[in-house]
Formats: sequence, C-alpha cells, structure tokens
Amino acid sequence: MSLVIDEKMVGIWYLHTLPTQDWMATVRELVPDEKYELTYRFRYYKDDKVFDSDDKNNWYRGEVSGTRNYVILSLRSAAKMLAMVAVGKVYELLNDGDLKEFMNKFQDAPFVFMRQVSKEEYEKEEAHDTGI
Repeated sequence: MSLVIDEKMVGIWYLHTLPTQDWMATVRELVPDEKYELTYRFRYYKDDKVFDSDDKNNWYRGEVSGTRNYVILSLRSAAKMLAMVAVGKVYELLNDGDLKEFMNKFQDAPFVFMRQVSKEEYEKEEAHDTGI
C-alpha cells in the first residue's frame, strides 16, 4: 500500500514511536466537510536501509465522518496519545489548499526520504508490498 498525495490531502502525521518502529497517518477528503479517508501504518524496522528494506509495514484504511476541523483534531489527539510513550516528537503537516506548498513542506520534513522511480518499478514495488 502507498500514500496518495493530491489536492484532496488534508494532512500527514508522523511519530517515531519506539527505537524500532514508527507510525504515520494521512487523511484525504472524500466529501467536503463530511467524509474522509484515514490511512495509517506502523513500520517495524528490520534493517537501516531507507529503500529496498525488509521492514514490516502494517497498513490500515478506513473512513471517518465529521468536519475537516473535527478530523484534524481527532488525528492530532491520537498522535498526542501515542507520543506519550514514544521516543520521538509528532510531526503534523496540513494542506492549506496549496498542493505545491504542501508538497514542499512534505519533501522538507525530516522523516521523508524520496526517490524517483519508473512506473514499472513502482508497480513492482506496490505488488511486493501488497503481496500480489
């Protein structure tokens, strides 16, 4: 599974929970101020590779009802609760309507490592990640 970052992206939350794991969540708008898609995952480190790692990722996806503000506050609250027992700090990146600015903030975040891959490489990695 992977993250979809587009103009419907509301925000991304990240937390280094334990020395050997981290948590990341995203919210995308489905119906304005009514329904949102929540995607989150826990990553369990198996090595120190950024790419082509054997880390285990447990992904979850669901829908959340409520206003944009309610959903943001809910995710913020969940992140703060996790942070109470975590080794790192919570990072919150919100999309204020300017996707380019949001992408710049995302790319500059200390927890993000990016690389460019071909469509074929992406599809191969996606099939590997989902077990297809």
